[in-house]
This record gives sequence, C-alpha cells and structure tokens, in this order.
Amino acid sequence: MGKTVYDVFGAGFSDEIASSEIIGMNIDLERREVTAKIAPKKTVHKKELYSVQKELALKLGVKNVRLIPVYASSLMSADYFNDIAFEANMRGVPINGFFAGSKAEYENGVLKIELAHGGADILINSRCDIVMRNIVREEFGIEIAVEFCGITEVEEISKRETAGVSYSETKGNSVSKPRAPKVVPFGNGGFDTTGLPIDASQMEVVMGRPIKQRPMKLCDVDMQSGRVVIWGDIFSVESRETRDGES
Repeated sequence: MGKTVYDVFGAGFSDEIASSEIIGMNIDLERREVTAKIAPKKTVHKKELYSVQKELALKLGVKNVRLIPVYASSLMSADYFNDIAFEANMRGVPINGFFAGSKAEYENGVLKIELAHGGADILINSRCDIVMRNIVREEFGIEIAVEFCGITEVEEISKRETAGVSYSETKGNSVSKPRAPKVVPFGNGGFDTTGLPIDASQMEVVMGRPIKQRPMKLCDVDMQSGRVVIWGDIFSVESRETRDGES
C-alpha cells in the first residue's frame, strides 16, 4: 500500500479519508492547484470531501485542492445517489429542486431516479444524465445508464390540498382574524422561470406583488445579496395583525 492522505497531508480528517491511499497526484505550481486521486474503502459523502478540499487549500496555501475518489465498482449503489446529484450540481447542472422527494434504485447497471416534482425534460436537456454517468465512470470505473421515471412532467403533478391554518390575535377577550388574501392572476410579468419546474402563467399572487426577479439558489445568497427571491414548498404560515390593522 502506498502513502495515505494522513501520511501526506497530516491529521485532522475523518478516519475514512485519512486512511485512503493516494494513487495519483498532480501539483500545478503555475495555477497553484493540487489534484489527488484517493482510494477510500467506503464511499465518502461529497459535502465532507468538499469541506476537506477547502481545509487543505488553506493549509497548503494554494488556490484549489481537488480530491478525486476512486472506489471499487462493488460499492456503487442507490445509497450514493444524493452524492452523485451533489457532484453534478457542483459541475453546473441545474439540479434546483428537481430531486426533492425523489427515490433512486440501482440494479443491473441502471440507476433509476423516481421524480416527485417533474422536470425530466429539463434535466435531460441540461445533460444531467450524461454528467451523472460520467461521475460514476470516473469514481467507480463502470458504465451505467441513468433513467428518470415517476412524475416526469410538471403537468402530471396533482393539485395539492392547501392545509388549513388558523390565525388568531388575542386582544383582551376579543379574537380577530386577518382578512383573507386577495388572489389575482400572476401573469408572466418578466418573471424568468427558465430551468425551473414551475410555470409562471399558471401561478396566482396570494400575497404581495407579482414577482419579477429570478429565484436564486440558497447556496448563492450571502450578506451582499440584499433582497432576493427563492422558491419552494411552504410548510407553515404565521400571520399577525399589526396596530394599523394590516396583517
């Protein structure tokens, strides 16, 4: 066995990463980048791997460190689906919320992804299946097929019943309820939904004004972002009446 991550980079990492053998390394002095192929005995979550890369870059004083895991082909399973999706997203595939609530099965060289929110056409057009196949080839050394099934189109999604939420504001012995929001057509109004499994023309404004700004990924929001737009499922709502009677 050759040198391990621990032997070359020292302590400070999980046992699985620290004990991984380094089977190849390239140091680019001009770009200040270090690339190393490592062979963990078990699959490592991508978020942990990216965190280690960031730590190593700071420790070594370089611009970037990339650790490429090389696994035994027998370790490939549906349990690694979320990590494949994470890596695909890091490579520029607009995963967004398409895989939320999805399930994966892997059998006979086929990774079947059962979608819950549609968007299969967008994923295919963005070459998501090809990128995922490439990731598996690089890390496990095998060729697989990637298929999307389940609810593949946004139109297939059944209308969800809106959960009733009671609102109350106690003032002495009186209870006041906020006025029901006025529902108006959303229209497009310049709202850019490209790459998202939503159709602005079918939406309605429940509260506030029509949205025109393109939604951002939460991972891209920082202190300098200011007011931003995000999209997703609303699980609960709380509304309180203010002194001027607004809610």
